[in-house]
Amino acid sequence: MGQSEIIEVLKKHKNPISRREIAIELNISSCNVSHHIQKLLLHNEIKCIEIDRNQAREYFKDKLPSRRMKLYYL
Repeated sequence: MGQSEIIEVLKKHKNPISRREIAIELNISSCNVSHHIQKLLLHNEIKCIEIDRNQAREYFKDKLPSRRMKLYYL
């Protein structure tokens, strides 16, 4: 699994998604996803937004603990 698989996952999703969601979908570790995301961000192939815990609670409809997090998209 690599950068191209992460890009395909992001293409498939209409909304920005978290590193954890990417890892679950690709069945790889979050650390591995982080490594590839850093390279993709460095080369401006993907974008990132950071949301605060109130936005996270609203975005995920209380499915995840509310905490500040980064979401990734194309």
